[in-house]
Amino acid sequence: MSPLSVRRWIESLEPRPAKRRRCDLDDNRDASDDDFNHPYNTPNTPSPTNSNVDMPKGTRGRKRAGDALGDDDLASSIPSDTRQLLQDTTPKLLPTLPKPSSSTSSPKRQRSTSPIKSRLDLQLLEKPVYISGLEGDITSVLPVDIQSLYTQLQAAGQFQTSIVPVEVRSKVFGQAPADSGLGTAAPDPVKTAVAEAVLSRIRDILHEAVLSTDQQRHECGWNNLVHTPLLKLAFNSQLEISKPDVVSVRLEPVMTVPIARDSVPRLQTLFTDSDVSSVLAWSLSHESTGTSQSGDFNPAQIRTSSDNRKVDYVVVLDIADNTPLKQTISRLIMSHRDRTQPHVNQTLYPSISHSPIGLSIETKTTSASRDPLLQLGIWVAAWHKRMTELRALRLQQGVPVGTPTLNDPRVVSVPLIVVTGHDWDAYLACDEGNSIRIRGPLRIGGTLTVLHIYALLASLTAIRDWMKTTYFKSIAEWFVCES
Repeated sequence: MSPLSVRRWIESLEPRPAKRRRCDLDDNRDASDDDFNHPYNTPNTPSPTNSNVDMPKGTRGRKRAGDALGDDDLASSIPSDTRQLLQDTTPKLLPTLPKPSSSTSSPKRQRSTSPIKSRLDLQLLEKPVYISGLEGDITSVLPVDIQSLYTQLQAAGQFQTSIVPVEVRSKVFGQAPADSGLGTAAPDPVKTAVAEAVLSRIRDILHEAVLSTDQQRHECGWNNLVHTPLLKLAFNSQLEISKPDVVSVRLEPVMTVPIARDSVPRLQTLFTDSDVSSVLAWSLSHESTGTSQSGDFNPAQIRTSSDNRKVDYVVVLDIADNTPLKQTISRLIMSHRDRTQPHVNQTLYPSISHSPIGLSIETKTTSASRDPLLQLGIWVAAWHKRMTELRALRLQQGVPVGTPTLNDPRVVSVPLIVVTGHDWDAYLACDEGNSIRIRGPLRIGGTLTVLHIYALLASLTAIRDWMKTTYFKSIAEWFVCES
């Protein structure tokens, strides 16, 4: 085809219609108006609203052959069965739901509030808690029921080689020290086997303690792999020689056990208003005390917002059923139930409901964690409140004629332990009548070396023996009964 023929063919084509103008503009309008309506037009670019082609009125908006199909044309061109399939498979937008009003929304749980935020705030309690050191002649200010234990803990914390059994000292120190005590006597094979079994477990615990530091384990990792095996070795070991028919000690993990509602300490009225409910040291809810609506212990309802009022371990005193002390405790807690599960301690935990707490332990991985003395201070204050109420009830019920009573009754002194990483420190919580005094710290061992663990085991063994003797006797005196 020649170029002339191509040109004639192009000229014979009918031009495409221009887009319809949005509005009728004055043909005599100023050029500045066009620049205002189309500010991005360059000087050589004609306005999109202008067109050099005039379309007859009858052809405006009319589709022509070859024009692009509109939505209606596209839909009509699809077979009916295919169109139905597209409608069924096309995703549809969900309607926007209205936000629930405040009247229909579920009620939010109220977090329990408390003015006790630091150890200094413990002095605001109705029975204030003070924390002091161990400077000076401490034995002259300690109650009689705790003096012997303090002396034993102080000796164990010296990390002397004598705390290691003579049968394994050569394995611990490489060679038997000069004061090994073996002499020329033949070693006892039974004692040697026991000492070697304990040493093997100590080395396992030391290995896990080192790994816990290197791998930066959380508190639960330390508790499961280091603290629990070590405490079981001291308190729940099969090697312990005890009197199961009279009294024994038992370790119990209580990481999620809260303080019971009837044991929550109160604030001094000087720091409260006239509302009686505000006198409590913190607001109460069934979730914060682990109780159901019926008052029974319900671990499923325990919340973690009150972690500053919980501890990790307790060691309790299991008393035989045929003893006067156990029978007295059972009668007291059953008569003082008051719609709650019977409990002698400041918690409803069934595992320790009839066994008085003699030792409380709080563990931390670093010193930057929550203040352990704040937790132990609240825990001890709640225990004092519970012990005082049970003793008052005991006196109301009447005591047999001739039964000796205390002229100046004081709640039994109890040891407390704070674990921070490898370090174990003891504190002594003593009743001073109108207040509680927590004295410490006293280093009793640790998990840094084998010798540190032996010192710790010696300290825990001293606490175990003290609970089975002095503590048992003091609890019996507190509840005005024979031991």
